[in-house]
Amino acid sequence: MLSAIEQMEVTLQKYYTRTEFPTVYGDGMILNPRSKLSLFQTESWDDEDLTNNYINGAHRRFVNQYNNSSSVDVNKPVSINMTNNKKREATDDAEFLAMLTEQSAKRCRNDYDRYIELPNNTAITSSLKWWHSNQECYPDLARMARDVLAVPASGYAVE
Repeated sequence: MLSAIEQMEVTLQKYYTRTEFPTVYGDGMILNPRSKLSLFQTESWDDEDLTNNYINGAHRRFVNQYNNSSSVDVNKPVSINMTNNKKREATDDAEFLAMLTEQSAKRCRNDYDRYIELPNNTAITSSLKWWHSNQECYPDLARMARDVLAVPASGYAVE
């Protein structure tokens, strides 16, 4: 009996060490429209650096691997093209133009940012069904969700 338990422990350690690479589980929590980032704000996630690693890491992976849209970076200055190369008149309000540019940039945010801004919906029973229904609204993020949510969080074969 002791030999079987030791073999079981070796097998479990083999598989559980693979979970030390946190991207799948963290990304999976973020891509769950019921919870998104709210799980990282609970007391059990008191390590702010670790929390930021999960949140920033998921965003970085999306931008680097999945973001194919031509979104606008709201932190990057946007040049305004004046028609007919006319000089701006003194009546143009620079602050107003800056506000319009910022608002326009916000409308062009990437899938990840738009998804995170949505309120959590606790009525959703299946993340997979939600992503299937909303893949046209978030095509780039839906590709990430397909990759991440295809990995089971646990399985009976290991246990």
